[in-house]
Amino acid sequence: AAPIPREAEVAQGPDISGAWVSQKDGTAYFVTRRDDGTFSISSPGYGEGEAAFIPNMPRKFRVEMYGIGHGEFAVSNTDESAIGWLMNHESNRKEYDTLQRVDR
Repeated sequence: AAPIPREAEVAQGPDISGAWVSQKDGTAYFVTRRDDGTFSISSPGYGEGEAAFIPNMPRKFRVEMYGIGHGEFAVSNTDESAIGWLMNHESNRKEYDTLQRVDR
């Protein structure tokens, strides 16, 4: 019998480690790949969070910014930008943004 896939198995996607900048407001995000394939996000002056790719959607990842909001972004084919949205917990509004990679 084939092994049953674990729910905790992390989907593989492009390596999004590095520095990214919001095209909307210039917020910087520093992304680090963890050993388990998920990513931690640090944004000085904004917050901390994490990201993980969505199974069966190779270029799409979920984001959770602790105490700020959650959303989904899709990485471009060149891995140089990501477009998506964040649902702000306070305003309960979807904020759309494009992130541009500035450093790997």
